[in-house]
Amino acid sequence: SSVVESPPTTTGRPHSRMTGDAAALAFRRRVQIVDRFARTLISVSGIVIIAAVFGIGLFLFLEILPLFQGAKVSAGMTAQVLPDGEQPLLAIIDEHQEEALVLGHTPVVRMASLRQPGAIRLLPLEALQGQRVSAAARVLGHPAVAVATEQGDVWLGTLELKTVFEGAERTIQPRLEPEAVVQAGPGRRITRLAFQRDDEGGVLASIVDDAYVILTRMTIHQPLIGPARRAQASMPLLLDGAEQPTAVLVHESGRQVLVGTSLGQLIRWRLTPEGILSFTRWCIAP
Repeated sequence: SSVVESPPTTTGRPHSRMTGDAAALAFRRRVQIVDRFARTLISVSGIVIIAAVFGIGLFLFLEILPLFQGAKVSAGMTAQVLPDGEQPLLAIIDEHQEEALVLGHTPVVRMASLRQPGAIRLLPLEALQGQRVSAAARVLGHPAVAVATEQGDVWLGTLELKTVFEGAERTIQPRLEPEAVVQAGPGRRITRLAFQRDDEGGVLASIVDDAYVILTRMTIHQPLIGPARRAQASMPLLLDGAEQPTAVLVHESGRQVLVGTSLGQLIRWRLTPEGILSFTRWCIAP
């Protein structure tokens, strides 16, 4: 008799095919989710970049807009700093525009707040007590100050407002340091003043009695042993008898002095360590 073999069973194949289809479907879903997230991220990033560029353009437009508008000045806080009838001769403001130092005809520097009225702090110039201040000058970009009196004395020192941090708190503190008192015009009233420091000491130009100009050179000698010695030498800058000096300026190099006169002329003296080198006159008004 013949034996008929039955075909092999295929019971596990449909299950394997279904498992593979489920894995592929799950993979496609993950790819779709990642792709959707990537498209959203790219869209949001593009919108943010466009908004940032637009914001920068708007900021630049608002910054340059005042250039096309007229200038205007508005009154701020008004405070009585000096006594009645006393005119300010020197004013210094700190970098944050919160405090001010004001000097009038009395030898006392007054510190006042620019934010709100309050108590005024007094900083006396001890070496000038009993005298009347008639002129003052400050070196541009430097805290060096010269203060002249009607008796011909000139106080030299440092005067400024410094920003001090105490932890996270910021305060404005005055700095007043006297250096010397020189006699630019003994017994004469100094009406205008110009001052400049140099490597050797400094140059001081004073208009005395509204009539003539006195140039004072100050030198500092530092010996090997002992304290530094300060010396000074004064010389008149002669003008014609019919003209009066009305303004004076010392060049930042300390080597030139400019004087404006009542006749509309500008006179320049070029200086050397030994004395006056040259003299030039310009007529700037008929």
